[in-house]
This record gives sequence, structure tokens and C-alpha cells, in this order.
Amino acid sequence: MNGQDYTKSNEGFSLKAYPDPITHADPWTIAWGYTGPEVHEGLIWDMAQCQAAFLRKYDAAQFAAKELAPRLSGARSDVITDLAYNMGEHRLSAFVQFLHYCDKGLWADAAHDLRFNTAYGYEVPNRAHRNGQCLITGVLA
Repeated sequence: MNGQDYTKSNEGFSLKAYPDPITHADPWTIAWGYTGPEVHEGLIWDMAQCQAAFLRKYDAAQFAAKELAPRLSGARSDVITDLAYNMGEHRLSAFVQFLHYCDKGLWADAAHDLRFNTAYGYEVPNRAHRNGQCLITGVLA
């Protein structure tokens, strides 16, 4: 599995815009977790639009991951990209202790911090667990 497929599998998919599961309103989401000012109730995209939006957002997330965790590569870098894709660079940059553990290669500590000591682990516990396991093993699964 490559990083793009990993993030797509974590996001789920919809051709039709749907409301945020927490707020039940804004931000509206479409494709593989894409949000933006053009996404609104009733919007429907085709696959080409979905793929283009995914690639734009994924490229930005990859750039953010390299900025926030420059020493990481392979699956562990893909996990940081997945996190940046899901929560955005600004929010991920606030996970200072988690990023410190990643920088030092303390994978069990990073996984624990991601799952239990951040709001992220409570918002999307299955994804946090999966990302934590990938950090520990160094393999996307």
C-alpha cells in the first residue's frame, strides 16, 4: 500500500457532499475528506473532480509532513502526511510532544501520545490507533 491509498482508506469516500460528523453542518466534505469554500450541501462531483481535489490536498499534506517531521521517511512519513491531510498542518504542528517523539524515533511513545494524550485520539480513535500501529511497525497496514 502506498501513502495515497493509505490516506484514502482512512478517509472514506463520497461523490456527494456531506456535513461534518461532529457539527452536523460546516464544514461540508466531499470525495476523500476534501473541504473547501466551494463544498456545500447538495454538491455532487464526478471521479475526476474528486481525484484532482484529493491530489491537491495530499500534495499540501506531504509538504507539511516534510516541514514538521523532516527526518522521517517511508511509512512513518506517510503517517505524518495522513495526519496533516486529516487535521491540517496548523493543528498538527501543535502536537509538539508527539512530533518530538517521532523525531527521536520513540515510536511507542508517539503512538501512545497520538492515541491517548491528544484530542485527535478521541475524535477518530480507529484512525489514531491505525496510525499509531504504523508508526510502531514502520509498515502501512
